[in-house]
Amino acid sequence: MIAEEIFTTQLFDVLNKMAKEGFNHAANGLEGMVGQPLRFHEPKTDLVELLRLPDSLGGLEKEAVGIYLIADGDFRGQIMLILPLEKGFEMADMVLQREPGTTKELNSLERSALAEVGNLTGSFFLSTIERITGLATRPSPPAVIVDMVGAILNIVIAGSAMVSDYAIMFETALEVSGQTTEAKFWVIPDTEVLQRFKERSIKAYG
Repeated sequence: MIAEEIFTTQLFDVLNKMAKEGFNHAANGLEGMVGQPLRFHEPKTDLVELLRLPDSLGGLEKEAVGIYLIADGDFRGQIMLILPLEKGFEMADMVLQREPGTTKELNSLERSALAEVGNLTGSFFLSTIERITGLATRPSPPAVIVDMVGAILNIVIAGSAMVSDYAIMFETALEVSGQTTEAKFWVIPDTEVLQRFKERSIKAYG
């Protein structure tokens, strides 16, 4: 299991730098897709117990959308961009260049747009990890899940059994043409590689 003690202030500083770099690269990729200036706000990094995740998302019965990827290779873990459903609608409108309030449900087009946000964000974050630490890693194709928070998190927790009690949360916001929507990006690393990741990343930024 992840020991809370491993997440020192120094490691959080490193994670913030990695997230900022990854989000900036993802924003550049998304700009090409939407054809408008786009940016992620400065991320805030925190460590959250898996069983406390529902509290940060409005409760177990709150409807939400999750964009889910699995990282494999030298750095292994789970990655999820998760939003309350109404925020998912907002993000779909922004990425698809629609008037705010246009999206009322997530059909194939909207899901594809959200999948690309999750895919680019996760892929560039993992690319940053690989470049800095030398830990080769690759993401799975993204899966878009629309359900209650409890059902979505059951997938995450089931995949984390005997791996982790905690998730690393990057809280940010996506801004397109003056419109902003908040997003929470979760990373649940495999504890077998966590110490090596910590040592290499701190050394690289030291």
